[in-house]
Amino acid sequence: MKLNKDILMGYFEYSDEMPNSPYYLHRETGKVIDSKEYDALLSPDEEDDLSILDDYIELPRQDSREGYEDMKAFTQTVKDKHHRELLNVALSGWEGVFGRFDYVIQTQNLREWYKFRDERKYKRIIAWLKGYGIEPSFI
Repeated sequence: MKLNKDILMGYFEYSDEMPNSPYYLHRETGKVIDSKEYDALLSPDEEDDLSILDDYIELPRQDSREGYEDMKAFTQTVKDKHHRELLNVALSGWEGVFGRFDYVIQTQNLREWYKFRDERKYKRIIAWLKGYGIEPSFI
């Protein structure tokens, strides 16, 4: 199945924040639809063949624990001791951890975080797709 990597990764990242989530991936075409389109597959006035819903898989939402684990793993790769200490302080305590971490990333110009995060998210996407027997190729 051919998929657009950037679009698919966007759905994985933002599904909790997007108004029409959850989103669904068609098993054969790779088309992504929102919950309104998914609900519209069945018309309320007639008896529908429910098997049409089996053609779609609900995209998983980004779990905050996964995001936190990504931040911890990234911090361990940072070679500069000062930057690593700042990130460790940002990771202490749960309330506001994502904002604190992002603040350090921004103010210390640690751009390598974005590549690290995206690579881990990509691996999760591939594992999720393979769990459904889908061998993706990306365009």
